[in-house]
Amino acid sequence: MIKKLMILFLTLFFLAGGVLATVTLAYYCLPSRQSEASISLPAQIEDPEDLTTDDSTEFEDNGYDNIYIADVHQSLTLRTAPNSDSAPLIEEGLAPMTHMQVIEVDETSNFAYVKVINGPHEGRTGYVNCDYITRLGEPTIRVDIDDEP
Repeated sequence: MIKKLMILFLTLFFLAGGVLATVTLAYYCLPSRQSEASISLPAQIEDPEDLTTDDSTEFEDNGYDNIYIADVHQSLTLRTAPNSDSAPLIEEGLAPMTHMQVIEVDETSNFAYVKVINGPHEGRTGYVNCDYITRLGEPTIRVDIDDEP
């Protein structure tokens, strides 16, 4: 008789615990009617027109061809001649992701003569090492915009 009462008690205990756990879970996981009413979602989501334009079209519209970016972590040296020994044209160098138009590539030295088309040095021309520039639209090698300083 005691065994039957213990089994009955334990069954009721676990059954009540399961019901209590289900009610608690529903209370904390399901949103209330008040919170559901406070959320308003638009019927249709549309992208704003100013965000749908591609940055590269800005340069194409201006007649630029052969657009490249400075694919560097810190800066890219703009030089006076197509070699690493030549003097830099600007002390701080070009910032990462600076856009430039490649005018001519010197195959013997692996340097390109470029014109900077954005940033504080816009309009400047000089030579940069081809290993540190990437055609606009292609994956970058060194620049990671998700890196934190």
